[in-house]
Amino acid sequence: MGGILLGWFTATEAAVVAVVYGLHRRGFHLSEIHLHDIWNILRNTASITGSIAVLVGSASVLSYLLANEQIPQGIAEWIMGLSKDQGFSSSSQTFSSSSSVPFSKEHPRSFY
Repeated sequence: MGGILLGWFTATEAAVVAVVYGLHRRGFHLSEIHLHDIWNILRNTASITGSIAVLVGSASVLSYLLANEQIPQGIAEWIMGLSKDQGFSSSSQTFSSSSSVPFSKEHPRSFY
């Protein structure tokens, strides 16, 4: 933390320093981690990182497809249709159309 605040290195470089210090202090100094264990640790880290990358990529594709097909809007319209059929009133219906838009062309900074 001090190296970042003093401007000696960036956050990424600080992470590398922390890993090297941790390996030296915990692993090599106390003989808990040996050099041949490093390969297994790196392989396990790469496997977990790859799994997370696949999850993030899949979520991104799903988000794009949902937005492109306007599925959330369809679900919202369906739910609003149910509430109109049941006689329920929505609080958003009490506002005028200009007040429900947070940024309008007439008042770009207006939230009211």
